[in-house]
Amino acid sequence: MLLGDSDGGKYPPYMVLMSNRSTVKGGDQANWEKRRGFGIYVWTEAQAIMKDNDIELYANPTAWWNENIYLEWLEAMFGSRQRPWQPVILLIDDFSGHWTPAVKPYAASIDVHLLRVPPSCTSTCQPADIAWNRPFKSYLRCEWVNTLRQQLREHTGSTQASKFKPPSRTTACE
Repeated sequence: MLLGDSDGGKYPPYMVLMSNRSTVKGGDQANWEKRRGFGIYVWTEAQAIMKDNDIELYANPTAWWNENIYLEWLEAMFGSRQRPWQPVILLIDDFSGHWTPAVKPYAASIDVHLLRVPPSCTSTCQPADIAWNRPFKSYLRCEWVNTLRQQLREHTGSTQASKFKPPSRTTACE
């Protein structure tokens, strides 16, 4: 999630990475409550990436934005803003995770007015989404393709199937 304001300010991006489900009973809930969805061992790496890259990371098994992450984002961005008496208008796309029953009342409680961007109108209503997200996603795709090409070059041609590995978390977040 990328955020900019009408004064030209940009805020640290929020990114959701994929994580494995915990094999320990209650582990998924503990991972969310204590480590933003990351397991114990990956959390140390995630903290270092956040510190080095001015980015906020979350994780879940689908790598999709969800209600919990959105509520935390709203709290961080608007819950303790410098001028809480000034209402905020937030233009948000139609993604279902942005419009859950818990999100609407929370946003209203911190005086954030959510306005839905109609489908196919992002380029008009959210030009920064095009200017920031497109290059970011292009970079990630290029890294992914370069990683796949490198792995194909290194494949020995044996009869065993090649198992592709994704780019590292650090590469994705740089």
